[in-house]
Amino acid sequence: MLLCSRSRDLNRSKDWVVIQTVEKNVTSIRLKIQQIIDNVKTLPSNDSFSVIVKVVLAVLLGLLIVYLVTLVVSENPQEAFKAFITGPISQPNRISDWITDAINLTMLGLAISIVFQANQFSLGAEGQLIFGAMAAGAVALFLPPFTGLFIVGLIASGVAGFLWGVLPGVLKAYLGSDEIVSTLMLNFIAVQIYDFLLQNFFMPPGAGAILSDVFPAQGLLPVLGGKVRTSAGLIVAVLAVIIVWAMLYRTPYGFNLRMSGFNEKFAQHIGLNVKQVIWLSMAVSGIFAGISGGILAMGVHTRLVQRISGGMAFEGIIVSMLAQNNPLLVPVAAVAYSYLRIGADVMERTSDVSREIVIVVQAIMILFLTVQALPRIRNLRLKYAFGRKKM
Repeated sequence: MLLCSRSRDLNRSKDWVVIQTVEKNVTSIRLKIQQIIDNVKTLPSNDSFSVIVKVVLAVLLGLLIVYLVTLVVSENPQEAFKAFITGPISQPNRISDWITDAINLTMLGLAISIVFQANQFSLGAEGQLIFGAMAAGAVALFLPPFTGLFIVGLIASGVAGFLWGVLPGVLKAYLGSDEIVSTLMLNFIAVQIYDFLLQNFFMPPGAGAILSDVFPAQGLLPVLGGKVRTSAGLIVAVLAVIIVWAMLYRTPYGFNLRMSGFNEKFAQHIGLNVKQVIWLSMAVSGIFAGISGGILAMGVHTRLVQRISGGMAFEGIIVSMLAQNNPLLVPVAAVAYSYLRIGADVMERTSDVSREIVIVVQAIMILFLTVQALPRIRNLRLKYAFGRKKM
């Protein structure tokens, strides 16, 4: 009897040790899960002030590179650099160009930040912008003019961008295709479709250039300002920033999107539909890229023209990277980067330095941003990775 009692006590002791071990493991896993959820629920972990400082440093680095290059290639480097620095604010029309450029870069930066927060690398903003411009042009040219026609055009451009974003999203989510390849190929298809429709449907008979008629007044964005003028696209951009921020940080959809981008396997384990998040992130991103096309068509060119984007959609990637995908800081990055772009245009027109110098600045900025992001990416992976051994 004594042996049986001791045996039972020993078994109970072993069971108690096992229970304590299991409870410790469960508590540890629970704490890790809560830590991940808390990080995803809160605002972006990057401090806003530090991001602004990095944007300023990137711009200063770009200015330094421009100055060094002008010293080598220009016969009058001081005047060329002065034109680059003061050009965007030297005349009211140049300030207007700067603001207009920043508006479109803001919209494109917001579009890119959405897919980046979902941990996707979509390059489809170019095609979405083109389809958005085409949809806005179709509304302005083929619908009877009425008050508020431009609003319908903006809505149509957003819908067109959304639909064009669905295709690469579905290909990635359900067929596993590489989103970089698919979006680049779809950009080429979008350009060809746009050129075909422009030449065969939008271009009036006997036109001396490949462009459409000027949109009716009701199909143009209202003009804001006096000497320094811009379009109502400024209001649209401000609203877009607020909407994207609220969507990402104040809605269940935004939580799901960021959770999937933060740790896709974990998101699957807690029951999130990751495939839906992937394709929907690309489609929702297309709304803002498409509206950017509508702003270009109805607020800048006032008609459909060839190469309407001018490759601007790819500039949105740099803007989003500068802002570290924080929608509230995208306008700051857009304004700073747009200043460099407009300064390069002025320098090209007033000196012997080519605008291609900006391409050099872009390349250096991308390297700068990539290098500074690598330690943060590595730390996040080490901190939040759920290895098989730990599980």
